[in-house]
Amino acid sequence: MDIRRLGISLAIFVSILVSVGGVSIHLENHNAFCASCHTEPETTYYQRTLSPKSVDLATQHGENARCIDCHSGEGILGRMSSLALGAKDLAKFISRTHIQPAQLSSALGRGHCLKCHEAIASKVGFEDHFHSLSALQENDDSQTTCVACHKSHSTQGNEEVGFLETGAVKQTCEVCHYDIPAIRIKLELESWGL
Repeated sequence: MDIRRLGISLAIFVSILVSVGGVSIHLENHNAFCASCHTEPETTYYQRTLSPKSVDLATQHGENARCIDCHSGEGILGRMSSLALGAKDLAKFISRTHIQPAQLSSALGRGHCLKCHEAIASKVGFEDHFHSLSALQENDDSQTTCVACHKSHSTQGNEEVGFLETGAVKQTCEVCHYDIPAIRIKLELESWGL
C-alpha cells in the first residue's frame, strides 16, 4: 500500500512539475513576461525594446529576438539550464533575497550568439582576425567573447559597426596585442569608425 501511495504522489509531483514547466516555457517566450519579474536594469532594457529606434545591440535585434533567445544556452540543455536559473531567481525574488541591482550570474558565451550568427565564426583571414578568434573560444570562452566588444545593452556603442564600443574593443584587443603602442590601436579603431 505504501508503494502505491508513493507512486501516486510521485506521479502527481511529476505532473505538476511538467505543467509548471510547460507554462513557464510558453510564458518565457514573451519579453513582457521576463520584464514582469526582473527589476533594474532589466526593466530599462525591456523598455528600450519598445522604442522604434535601436539604441543598443539588443534593441537592434528588435522583434527578431526575445530575451530568452540570447539568455539561454545552446540546444535543449541550454534552454533547460536557463529555466532552472529562472526558477532559482524566482524563488529568490519571492523570498525577497534577490540582489539589487540584478547581476548576471551566467555570462553570455560565444555559443549564445552563434546560435543565430554562425557564419561570423567561419570568417578567416587577417582582415577579420578578431572574429577568427572563435577557434580560441571553442575551448575557452574566457579568451574573448562576442559581448566583450559588442555590448548588448550599452548605449555607448556605434550602431554602424554592430554597436561596438571603443573602450571595450580597445581593452579586448590589448588582451593579445599588449605590446602594440596605444596610438596604433587608436588609429586602427578610428579606421573602423570607432
